[in-house]
Amino acid sequence: MYDKDTSIQYIESQFPVLSEDLHDEIVKGLLHLQVGEFSRLAQESIDSGNKDSWSKVTDTFITLWKNCAPEVTNALNVYSDN
Repeated sequence: MYDKDTSIQYIESQFPVLSEDLHDEIVKGLLHLQVGEFSRLAQESIDSGNKDSWSKVTDTFITLWKNCAPEVTNALNVYSDN
């Protein structure tokens, strides 16, 4: 089961480009803000029409969603409604 730490590790493993943003001193350890960085990447994929990136985003989201702790579900919900 993905908890707040392992979910961020998983996102980072799928999107190394987010590494710096996920560990920025302002957001590090704040799950909702870290998931917000993932959400920003998702929106960039939509805006640019990058189907490969969007597919990887949705696969990552679904993997987390299917097997995560309640606090991760909550963070994913917050940003999936945007």
